[in-house]
Amino acid sequence: MLNFYEGVRDDPSYNKLEIGDLLFAEYTCGIGNEKLGLWTHSDYLVNVVTGKKTWHTSDGVWVANPGETLFFKKGAAIVEQHFELDFCLLMFFIPDDFVRSTVREIAGSLTAALASAAAIKSAVRVENDVGLSAFFQSSVNLPTGQAGCQLSSDFTLARGLNYYTGIIFEVKAKNVQIGSIGGGGRYDDLTGLFGVPNIPGVGISFGVDRIYDVMEELNLFPADLSIGSRVLFFNLGEKESAVAYPLIQMLRQKNIATELYHEVSKMDKQFKYAERKKIPYVVIIGEKELQQGTCNVKELATGKQSTLSRDVLLNFPFE
Repeated sequence: MLNFYEGVRDDPSYNKLEIGDLLFAEYTCGIGNEKLGLWTHSDYLVNVVTGKKTWHTSDGVWVANPGETLFFKKGAAIVEQHFELDFCLLMFFIPDDFVRSTVREIAGSLTAALASAAAIKSAVRVENDVGLSAFFQSSVNLPTGQAGCQLSSDFTLARGLNYYTGIIFEVKAKNVQIGSIGGGGRYDDLTGLFGVPNIPGVGISFGVDRIYDVMEELNLFPADLSIGSRVLFFNLGEKESAVAYPLIQMLRQKNIATELYHEVSKMDKQFKYAERKKIPYVVIIGEKELQQGTCNVKELATGKQSTLSRDVLLNFPFE
């Protein structure tokens, strides 16, 4: 008889998150037996994403269909697999210590229920409410039944030490060199800074610039994407950008699509950005141009470069 908890925990092919004895896993059926004997020393909650499975316990038969959730008490069961359907299951193994601590926290609301505790069977069908269903759906990519993300724990991770009070998390894109593209965590009284105390919450934010860089690295933008800007002003510093802003606005008033590079960066990186976005002209205002009241205009296709006064720039033929 297979130890279900250890089998899932030790199999590297399953996406899982393990925190102490708590184990959260996405289980896909890979065992070739039509019926399999299982046992576990932990209670566990299952939510069926795709496929079908049947549990035979000492006091009943429990069929789990897509979208259904069941809670099983620790012990043994015979599980019948239906190989005609692709199977994907979300599993939550819950140790006794966690159950006991949770019960102690809410014991006041369980007085009436405890009287009938002896009548609880080896399994209980759970009625999914909106919140629980949304949680399950957020854990997988439902159209394919494949994992939408891979979870891993890192107890060295640190974020926002002055306001995060619980779990923190970061989001990373697969198959790229860039770091995190999003992050967040639990905070118990962050709203108190804004005059609304004692409201706990969980928040997350994403970096648009980083997501853009990931999409570019993975070539996710369509090849036939229409050209946007005609002119890119390089961002070489705060003073340089302050001069560029009114010039950009005046060119836009002439219906010339113009943008300023989004951050101060090396010129090589800004040239590559213009090339990737197929922006035909760049305008460079550096320290020398600030002093002389000029700007350099370069046509990327030909390499031709012109030094113009700012007044002349407004009439330059950006064709």
